[in-house]
Amino acid sequence: MGIPQERISDFVEFDVANAIKFTIYRLRPSGSPGDWDMLGCQQYGPLLEIEIP
Repeated sequence: MGIPQERISDFVEFDVANAIKFTIYRLRPSGSPGDWDMLGCQQYGPLLEIEIP
């Protein structure tokens, strides 16, 4: 996906919702100049291509 493993701080499985969540360390503080994803919700697009057994 292009994100180094050391930037992933947490991985959670939500069995009831059949969902997963990754928490990723940002490269710059939220809302700072150059922050392109203020809410952290625009990074999910590439995950749509992953098949989960």
